[in-house]
Amino acid sequence: MSAIVNPQDALLESKVMSAPKEALTLMLYEGALKFANQAIHAIETQKHDKVNGYIKRVCDIIQELQFTLDRKYPISKEFDAQYDYIIDCVTEGAANMDVQKIQDATYILREFRDTWSVAMKNAKQEHAPAAK
Repeated sequence: MSAIVNPQDALLESKVMSAPKEALTLMLYEGALKFANQAIHAIETQKHDKVNGYIKRVCDIIQELQFTLDRKYPISKEFDAQYDYIIDCVTEGAANMDVQKIQDATYILREFRDTWSVAMKNAKQEHAPAAK
């Protein structure tokens, strides 16, 4: 008996496996934001049994981002501290069903995502062949 494959899961897996490293970082930020927003929605709609699952996924993603920091650059310490703060915010928010704490984390995540997106575009433009 063969396993039934969800087409969306297969598409996502294909997208992740073929993405450049820079795009994977952007996908991680997007994923963390998605799950944080789902946790907020779960709190607001009184689906408290779902909150911890979403927060666990946010924390897993942030820990992956921490793991991939290049520690030879001094700024990695600042990123690491911000990632710790995000984890603290979302876990405290989940423990107290406090939407504001999770929103504080999503603000930082959006800033990181947007900055990363701009950096990717700038890098692409720098490496693009000059028009003749």
